[in-house]
Amino acid sequence: MSEECSFLLVGERNLKCEVQLMSWSPKRDLIAMTTSTGEVVLHRLSSIEKVWSLPAPGKDALINDICWRPDGGVISVAYNTKENGIAFVGMEKAQVFWTVNSEQFSLKSSQHSIQWFESQEINDLEFERRMASLTFKDYLAQLPQLASKDVKIIDAKLIMADLRFNLLMSCDDHSNILGFAYGIFPIFSVHVATILKQPETSILDLCVTPDFHHLITTVQSDKSHQKTCEIIAFDLSRIFEDILLCNEVSQKACHLVSTLSYMDNVLDCMKESCESVIQEMESKLTNYLINKNLSATIGDEFMHMLMWGKPSEVLEELLLRCISEKSIVKLGTLIESSYTSIQQLLTVNFLLASDTIYYHLIEIKGICTPSILGNLKLFNPSELDEIIKHVGSMFLKAVEMQQVIGKNLQSFKAFFHWLYSALLMLKGSVLDKNHQISQLQLEFVADFIMSSFIHEHEQLKLAGKERHFNLNKVDQYLQNSPLITPIKSSENEWYHLVDTTPCLAHNPLIMDRRPNASLRQIFNEVNEKIGKILNKPELNLNLDDVIHRCSMSLPTSQLHTQQWFLPQENSKGYFLTLLSDNKMPCKEMCMTKTDIASRSTTGARFYFTSSFQSGDQVDQSEAYPDKCSIISVSNYNDTLLTCLLATNNNAHYVTQVSIPQLEQLAIAVDFATERTLSMTSLPVCDATSAIAQYCSVDPMTPVSVTSSGTRKVSCLLGADRRYVRAYDMDQVNDDDDVDVSMATNGE
Repeated sequence: MSEECSFLLVGERNLKCEVQLMSWSPKRDLIAMTTSTGEVVLHRLSSIEKVWSLPAPGKDALINDICWRPDGGVISVAYNTKENGIAFVGMEKAQVFWTVNSEQFSLKSSQHSIQWFESQEINDLEFERRMASLTFKDYLAQLPQLASKDVKIIDAKLIMADLRFNLLMSCDDHSNILGFAYGIFPIFSVHVATILKQPETSILDLCVTPDFHHLITTVQSDKSHQKTCEIIAFDLSRIFEDILLCNEVSQKACHLVSTLSYMDNVLDCMKESCESVIQEMESKLTNYLINKNLSATIGDEFMHMLMWGKPSEVLEELLLRCISEKSIVKLGTLIESSYTSIQQLLTVNFLLASDTIYYHLIEIKGICTPSILGNLKLFNPSELDEIIKHVGSMFLKAVEMQQVIGKNLQSFKAFFHWLYSALLMLKGSVLDKNHQISQLQLEFVADFIMSSFIHEHEQLKLAGKERHFNLNKVDQYLQNSPLITPIKSSENEWYHLVDTTPCLAHNPLIMDRRPNASLRQIFNEVNEKIGKILNKPELNLNLDDVIHRCSMSLPTSQLHTQQWFLPQENSKGYFLTLLSDNKMPCKEMCMTKTDIASRSTTGARFYFTSSFQSGDQVDQSEAYPDKCSIISVSNYNDTLLTCLLATNNNAHYVTQVSIPQLEQLAIAVDFATERTLSMTSLPVCDATSAIAQYCSVDPMTPVSVTSSGTRKVSCLLGADRRYVRAYDMDQVNDDDDVDVSMATNGE
């Protein structure tokens, strides 16, 4: 028997832009809305108060779908272009921290549908024990703030904040399905059109069981010029048979992504610090040399002064009039501080992160062996070996750069010490022991002058560059180009031994040092190769993975579907699918019930009449013309649907429909897998008795409803797509005159 009630109106508001989609947070009283301008707006339940908004990423960017991660910490947004792809937005700061797009992933088109699914089969204590490994912020030092831009690192803790293993399922316009672990790592893919051998195929909806062992999809195709709807069930047990092991691999893939992001920012920090040294040194010395008629280059003048102990007249005038002791000390201190910072970033941050990358790759290689994963192939072993080899080369290059920094810093300090002492001598001061120059320091000075002022200047002159100096001994390692002056292997005893010993030079166990490549070049290669294996799934479902199919012919090409899984206490549960042969609103809908255990699908058509207002029973044997229009349907929980109904006299109601009563109608016809039934041939049933509660929403004319059983709320969207109402579905309002203020100026 239907019960009339008055759900508590908790908020209403007129918004500035038209609302396209709405989605409730699974954990908080928040609702995310998308607008006709491609904007995402987050509102609180109370009075539909605006929390934040995220503008569209481009001028023509619109939103195809939106959904929340199960923990409520991230909102996923699918845009209408493959370039924008899927954006992951942090709920608290409205910041996009990860994007799945065509640049990183092999997306052939935009993603028109996305859904999160969470595993319910993992024991929490066992999961926490396996999660006990060090997390992102525990083993990598915090980076200093960049002056040029904010340090934006993909935090593994934000990615894996939800304790339970979860999948983001996405469907594109070419009937491709991708399953992303934690929304980051694509584990498997399905090309439905290839399996059906029907190029004109579109995916309408999909659902995954809580144990991740089955995937069911609703597909529309054109078979022999007849529009057909098929329900297809795939077996995923070979992928997620050991879901804890699969979760470990996915976690390590997420750690790789976050650590690579961290290392990229480390290189940016080092480059910024190095460029500040070069700019300061060149600007100071260039200012000193303006309008000075030097007979040779500044390097020749310094070398002449070093060899003969006395500067030329022009250089002497330059030192006495333009350079002070204070400026030399200040410049030397600045350079020493910057180089020390670069050394620390390289040693503490970059090399530690390189060890982390190497560790995770070795772990993944070990887990993916046949003795552990069996025949499940998540990665290509040869590609993993190649990446590990490149990481070794990156580590060697970082150590080489560390040696160059140390030597360059020694040369810098010796040069400024010598220049300061020479300036004191020119002014007639007596040098104490602290200002005397040793023979070793003089060798450093000579090397610095030759490499930075003479030899490098000639190279820049030949390259057509208008710079007087080249102080890029360290900076060249941070450029995405080959080294200008690579280190000589003869200067390193180990390199010399390897190069001169044939058995070592061709030994696969010795990492390739790549003498002419810069550190940035090798890192970019490592980043690209890791991205290649992480961004393209090795597992592709095929026809052998299909365990159940049923088909229905459609009277029209328009189809609206909703699909969800209903768990049962003593069984694996079953899938329910709602279909309408026209766009909403409609007079009738079709419900199918798919039981994976018995490999069977049953179905029937149903409608609602306005008799739910009076409770009168209708004789189903007679034609009953007073069918309500079904405007919108939303899954409230496992036992209730929220439906918007409109009677023939244009009265609008929000109703709660009992799923157990409704699903009993779906036993009318059993679909045989070898034949196709027509949707119009299914028996039609009156489902009015399944309406448990109803409430009038007049004078509002709603066009859409979004409900959440976990939050016990529903949100209605008005006909102008700007006016929204929020109801508390668990509380009944006994006072018909509750005053709820409505903002008329829009937010």
